[in-house]
Amino acid sequence: MTTRTCCVCLGAGGILAAGLVGGLAAYLQGGPAAAAQGRPDQFRYIPADAHLVAFADVRAVMTSDLRERLQERQPEDDRSDFESRTGIRMASDIDEALVCLAPDPSDAASLLVMLSGRFDQQRLEALAVENGGTVSEYDGHKIIATTIGDSRLAMAFVEPGVLAVGSEALVLGAIGLVDGGDNVTANARLMTLFSKVDPGSNAWAVGDLDRAGSGAWMPEGLDPRALRVTAFSVAGRVNGGVRLTLQVETPDEAASQNLRDILQGFLALARMQADAQPEIAAILDSVQLRAAPEEYVVSLSMTLPTATVEWLWDQALEGAGGAGSVEPSLPRPSPGPEDPAPDRGGTTPPG
Repeated sequence: MTTRTCCVCLGAGGILAAGLVGGLAAYLQGGPAAAAQGRPDQFRYIPADAHLVAFADVRAVMTSDLRERLQERQPEDDRSDFESRTGIRMASDIDEALVCLAPDPSDAASLLVMLSGRFDQQRLEALAVENGGTVSEYDGHKIIATTIGDSRLAMAFVEPGVLAVGSEALVLGAIGLVDGGDNVTANARLMTLFSKVDPGSNAWAVGDLDRAGSGAWMPEGLDPRALRVTAFSVAGRVNGGVRLTLQVETPDEAASQNLRDILQGFLALARMQADAQPEIAAILDSVQLRAAPEEYVVSLSMTLPTATVEWLWDQALEGAGGAGSVEPSLPRPSPGPEDPAPDRGGTTPPG
């Protein structure tokens, strides 16, 4: 990976923080306003043994000045296939999204997405059945499930306007929590991490990497045990630009110092080679790296102004061949016999 690519990825991390939940939800939709000032209502559907919880105030992000600016730079496109088939307008119909990763009965990491907004329930259920889903009842709720590979995925409305999508075991578990029970608020570790999230964030994620099985959901080639990382929290605020804060916890001072050295080395190398690229220099100049020695916490923050985010967006569109809408497509059923085959730190959050 070139230094320029690394810097683009570093800057794009700010956008990723805001889009993390929406992207995970969009991935599952082939088949989010409470911010960090208070616990999202959908916490009550998340199991107590969750490894990771992420949240996005989708309405705030979608109505932000930044999103409008990026839309202006995106090629014109007709109404997306996703919207025409589901009736869901990502920009206006989804208020919040909450994602969790938790062990299922086989101890593998499973995903649950809770979406809050306005949905055509009958239309979504019919579409799921059209694409191979089977219908059943569970505790008074209609469950539509399907098998993809070795995984059983399901969707169900746990209450009007609140859709659960993901692992069948976790969807059934969410329904089991409708009337109460131990949920993620009983998870002291994640709640401590959550309490440290910047109250002004409209997207965040917290994860416990120190529990058995938590490594199952880490990207291939990234092992937190090698860096001795035990937990993390990442929070983003999207408005005129993007403000991103990442906090990483380690078990002792030696691990904390090692992580700081790695990050400082990367930033120093990147700065040496970024002088000829003002946009990349702006990203690097906004980075602040701090440490809390007594807590063994390493923090990295950056502020990306609108112009920098627009540049990153243009780079992403260029890399995608100038593709327009990035909203997900839905699988279509097989064609029938009559169907044709188809401070340098920039500490002030963006206003």
